[in-house]
Parts: sequence; C-alpha cells; structure tokens
Amino acid sequence: GTISRMRIDLVITELEVGGAEQCLTELAVFLHRHDHQVRVIALGPPPPADRNRLLVRLQNEQIETHCLQGR
Repeated sequence: GTISRMRIDLVITELEVGGAEQCLTELAVFLHRHDHQVRVIALGPPPPADRNRLLVRLQNEQIETHCLQGR
C-alpha cells in the first residue's frame, strides 16, 4: 500500500558542513522527494557563507528551513 504524506520536522544544532549535518540534509531531500512535508530546524544561527552549502542545497530543494539563532 501507499504511505500517506507525513509532516516531518528534522532538528539539528547547526547546519555547517559536517557528517551529521550531511546525513540530515540527505534525509530531508529524500523525504521531500518522496512527497513528505519536511521542515529543517537548526537551533543555532545560519552558517557563514563559506560553510553554507547544505543550507543552500535545502533551499534549492525548496525545503522549509529555519535557523533559530540559539547559542
């Protein structure tokens, strides 16, 4: 049978380039491409421009992304 569309929040401390961040990005893209409503929430601030390729990828995939500016 088909799996109904899910609303999924993925939460991580930051979105700078790293192993856990890369895994979260791949998971978000996979779920989004399989028609789930995905939102990524980073507890910290947005990454600096020289380390933001994962954030850019999520934005290019039109995945809702929030950076909460926590310290």
